[in-house]
Amino acid sequence: MKFSDRRTGNRAYFAVAGGFRIDEWLGSKSTNLVASAGGFRGRKLSAGDRIGFSSPRMVDPKSLGPSLIPPYSRFPTVRVTAGAEFDLLTAAGEKRFLNSAFKVTGESNRMGYRLSGDPVHLLEAKEMISAAVSFGTIQLLPDGQLIVLMADHQTSGGYPRIANVIQADLPLLAQLGPKDGVSFHLVTVEDAERAMLAFERELNLLRVGVMLNR
Repeated sequence: MKFSDRRTGNRAYFAVAGGFRIDEWLGSKSTNLVASAGGFRGRKLSAGDRIGFSSPRMVDPKSLGPSLIPPYSRFPTVRVTAGAEFDLLTAAGEKRFLNSAFKVTGESNRMGYRLSGDPVHLLEAKEMISAAVSFGTIQLLPDGQLIVLMADHQTSGGYPRIANVIQADLPLLAQLGPKDGVSFHLVTVEDAERAMLAFERELNLLRVGVMLNR
């Protein structure tokens, strides 16, 4: 698999001081396209749509320090911790999972990214009772392919949970699009906690800086 380098990711975000003047749905102003609810009439924005601001006040623009901007690319290596069923992988399956490149398929959406690559296998077929899953859970499908659960994921699933993308690396994954690639690097829970604490420290410094410059 070949992937070209890119530093900006697939998606951009636009924010205004005070937020947008649109109706809330389930405590959020985001849009659920599947349910046609929330946001602006429950649909994608089109040319000519007009959205008001909740506050007319102006603020000076701020820029983020480089430590808060993830190293986006079309082929990131994201860190993972072992999932509940990680030990059920064959030796070859574990090696393939941690040493292969996987491609995001066109069947991916906000519920989950379906990946294609060399199949990963368990020691033996396993029937599971539905168990808890979270944002970043990597499930192993019966055909040996992987699916990574994303922001709109379900709360439980019946496929083996072989790994979990660490919270600090979820932004790298979320910026991928179809035909982009990803590989995985296994770390400990302690490593994952240290990475998140470092990010939170930088975020707190940003909050303080914004407050002091109001």
